[in-house]
Order: sequence, then structure tokens, then C-alpha cells
Amino acid sequence: MKAVLSYLFLRKFAFVVLLLPMLIFIPYKGVSVPPFLNSDILNGSNDNFLLTADTSRNSLSFSNFEVDFKGKITVTEDDRDIWEISSGGFLIIGRKNFGESKRVEIRGNLDGSLTRRYYEGRKKLKFEPEGREWLEEVLLEVLRTTGIDAKARVDRLYQRGKVTAVLHEVSYIPEIGVKTQYLDYLLNKTEMSDPELSHITEVISTSIDTDTRRAYLLEKHSGIFMRNEHRAKAYFNCLFGIGSDYERKRVLNHLLKEYKFNTEVFRELLASIQRLASSKEKVETLIKVNNIFIDEAESCEGYFRILDGMNSDKDRAYVMRNLLERNQYLGGECMKRYLKSARRINSDSEKYQVLKEVIPAFNVDPQFVLAFFDVIISFGNDVEQGNLLKDLLMKRKLDVFAQSQLFEVISQMSSDGGKVNSLFLAIKKIKVTNQTLESFYDAVNSISNSSRKAEVMIHLVQTTKLEEPHKVEYFRSLQQMSSNKEKLKVLMKTAEVIEDEDLKSIEGYLQTVIAISGNSEQSAALRELASKVRLNKSALIAFLDVSLLIASNTEKAEVLLKVSNMIPKGDKDVEYAYKKVVRSINSDHEYRRVIEYLEANGTFL
Repeated sequence: MKAVLSYLFLRKFAFVVLLLPMLIFIPYKGVSVPPFLNSDILNGSNDNFLLTADTSRNSLSFSNFEVDFKGKITVTEDDRDIWEISSGGFLIIGRKNFGESKRVEIRGNLDGSLTRRYYEGRKKLKFEPEGREWLEEVLLEVLRTTGIDAKARVDRLYQRGKVTAVLHEVSYIPEIGVKTQYLDYLLNKTEMSDPELSHITEVISTSIDTDTRRAYLLEKHSGIFMRNEHRAKAYFNCLFGIGSDYERKRVLNHLLKEYKFNTEVFRELLASIQRLASSKEKVETLIKVNNIFIDEAESCEGYFRILDGMNSDKDRAYVMRNLLERNQYLGGECMKRYLKSARRINSDSEKYQVLKEVIPAFNVDPQFVLAFFDVIISFGNDVEQGNLLKDLLMKRKLDVFAQSQLFEVISQMSSDGGKVNSLFLAIKKIKVTNQTLESFYDAVNSISNSSRKAEVMIHLVQTTKLEEPHKVEYFRSLQQMSSNKEKLKVLMKTAEVIEDEDLKSIEGYLQTVIAISGNSEQSAALRELASKVRLNKSALIAFLDVSLLIASNTEKAEVLLKVSNMIPKGDKDVEYAYKKVVRSINSDHEYRRVIEYLEANGTFL
């Protein structure tokens, strides 16, 4: 018994297995198969946008019609009859209307002839004349709905009335898929004018209401529109009408990959990118545009207008850095527009990264230099400003104008620390000249903290050794310091580099001592000068004149003792100046201390 049941089960299972492929792969007559499900349609590999290959069977239902067809079907020029069907192919048109049904079957034979049958209800009638008359009545609607023989129809219509005739026919076609098919064939014509192509894009925008199909047509036939700006404008206006950012971006990406645009078409492309709603897609598209960027004033303006309209500093900076990576040496006008856009970035860190990419292209054009440093001034803190100035000083050699602008930027930095760090490197990398002297010391004098300023002054004097043109401005700057202690600290280091015959530096040194208000600091500065520099006659007299100004008897005595061995014997002028200082001591103790020292050392009396 078990064996019998197993046998029966296996027979039923085998029957289902054999029947299943037939149920799946043989379409049932009258079942509507959505044409867009065809994979050939999706990837655009089939000339028949709506239909499958000639060997496939198609079944459609519409307006009480049921249509089955297979193979290559050719209609007559008047669209009223079937001229030819490939061998094994067929066309079956059925219609039910108020309970009455009619059906025409036409099949292609091996010898090229056609077999025609006509039915009303279940009754087979002669094809002539009733069947032919009914076929003539319904065939045009079938052609417009199914896309049968679409290419040949488009060719005939185009031959009769060019683009206008084809588009007129498209206006009567109810199915979007078939409209797309007709427009697809029409756009394969290569001799159309700019106005005709513009008209076609208008029809695509108004008659094709699915973004995917519009994108299909625009992508497939993009080449014919990229030939001049008039066609491109119509093309991109059509592209604007695509609501899906994904589809619009897909078409744009195709364009960027396949074409090298002229300037006018490139401008229209930028206008289309401006219309993208998603910042992310703008970024992705602009990154691709950077590979084909056209360095021209109007194009640059359009490009950076897109960037300026983006909300994310990070996105803007990313695109701008990538632009210079791909196009390092932009023209003057475009680079200035680049810098203008960079200045509008709010984030200092992102702005720094953008401006850092400009440094390799830094040039001597005054307008560029002004724009570059204007961006640096716009930073909100000194850290990125200082880092950027460091990068610039390390990588580029600046001319006089750029040096002056750099010093001006340093003057406007908000912290003394940032100023000091930048000036340290500038002193190392730049040789200050008469042309940059004023701006340099403006930067130095802008340091408000005496201790930090003293650091710069000491670094400056040790680096330059008081070479021209520093001799005068250096001491003027030093005299402006408010702290006596810091003035003395700088003077002590300055004395180490003054040459014996450098009267200008000695004079500046002594003038700075006068500017010190503390007696002990004045005395210490003078003694340091006397110990480091061999003063000649005029310098000695000037030295003694300054010593006379010290109010403290003790400090004045210390200076006189230090310089006593430098007084040349027999030089009446120097001796007179020295004795004048000695006589100015009001303390008997300090006076005797000086006289006794002079006697003990055999120095002049």
C-alpha cells in the first residue's frame, strides 16, 4: 500500500515540475505585460524601447483591446493594413464592445505570404471585406498604443513633414512608452536644426511624464545637443524638468564622462548644476566638473556662484581644494574669484585648508596678493593665520609688495603670541629693505606686551646684527617699549653686536638709554655698552653726556668707574666731559670713591 501511495505522489510531483516552466515562461493570451519591465528597455540596449526581441511574444490589453504579436511586423504606408510579418510571427487583435467581440489573426508564412483570419464572437468569417474593414478601422489605434513598426512609421512621417510631422503624431499617442519610442527614433536623425531640437526637448518635458524615460532620452541622445550653446540650453532646460535628483545627476555624470565642452556649453552645464536641490549631489557633480573645468571669467563666476550658495563650509572647502588639485594654476581673474569665495567660508579650519592649496600658485600680481592676504585677515583666530603665514614663508619667496602685505596682516593679528611667532619666522626668511622697513616695524610695534616684544627685538638684533636699514628704526621701536626692565634686557643683547666704529648704532643705543626712566637700568645699560664696545672720542663724549643725566649718585659713580680706563690721556675734551660728570655727584662718599679709584689706578686726575 505504501508503495502505491509513493508512486502516485511521485507522478503528481513530476507533473507539477513539468508544468511549472510552461506556466512561468508562456504568457497567457490577454495578460498585460508592462513594457517597462523589459530589462532591454532599462539598459537601453534594444532599439525597440517598448517591444522585446522579434522572437518574443508580446501581450497587451488596452481600451477593450487584447493584442498579441510576435516577430517583425511591417504596416502599409497608409497605416491601414499589414504589409509583412516575418516567418513564424503573428499579429492578433481582439476587441470586446458592448458584449460583441471581434478578432483578426494575421500570421507570417515561410514563403513570405500572410494568412489572415477574421472572427466575430466564435464564428469565423471571411477576411474580405468585413475583416479588412475592421482592421483598417482599428489598426492606427493599435499602432499608436503598441509601438508596432514604430521606426518605419517615424521614417515615413519624417520624410513627409520632418520633425513637425513626427511630433504631431506623438501628440496622438496615448502610451508614454510608445511616445518615448517615437522620440527615440526621431532623435537618431542627424540633420535637425537648433529650433527643431529645441522643439523636441519641449515635447519631452511636456509629454514624457516619468523622470526615468526623460533621463533615458537625454542620456542616449546627449551628443546631438552638446554641439553648441543653443542646443545645450534647450537640453539643460529639459533636464531641469526632471524632478528626480538621482536621474538628473545620472545624466550629468554621463555628460561629464563622455564630452569635452566648449565654453558656452560649459556655462549651460553650470546653470543646470545650480538647479540641483541636494548639496550632496552638487558636491559630487562639481568634483567631476573639476576634471573638465574651463578657466574663463564668466564660467568661473557661474562655478563659484554655485559654491557660494552651499551651506556647508566643509562641502565648499572640499570642492575648492579638489579644483586646485586638478587645476593648480588658475588664471588671474579666476584665482581672484576663488579667493573671494574662500573668504566667505566661515570655518577658519576649512578656510585654512582651502588657502593652503593656493600657496603653490602664489604669484606677484598685486591684485592676487591683496586678495590672498585679505582672506587671511578674515580669519577669526591667530592659529590658522599663523600656520598659513608659516606655510607661505616656508614655501614661497615673496616680493617687496607681498612682504609689506604680510607685515600688515601680522599687525592685525589679535594676539601677541601669534605676532611673535610670525615675526620670528619672517625675520629669518625675509631681508627687510627700505621699502618694507616701515611696515615691518609697524608689525613689531603692534605687540603690546613688552616682554613678548623684547623677544622679537633680541631675535632681530641677533639675526640682522643691526645691518642697514635697521639702525635707526630698531632703536626707535625699542624706545617705545614701556618696561625699563625689558628695554635693558634688549640693550644688553644689542651691545654685543655693535661695532666699535658704528656711530649710528651707538647714538641710537644712547638715545634709548635716555628713554629709560630707571637709574639702575640706565647705569647697567651704559656699563654694558662700555664693556662691549671700544668707544672713540665723539662716542665717549656722548656717552658721558648721557651719564650726566643719571640722577642716582651711586649709579653714576658705577658708570664713571667702568669707563675710566677708556679716557685717553691728554685729550682735554674727553677729560673735561668726564670731570663734568664727576663734579655732578652730590654725595661726598661717591665722589671720594671715584677720585680714590682714579688715583689708585693711575688714571688721569
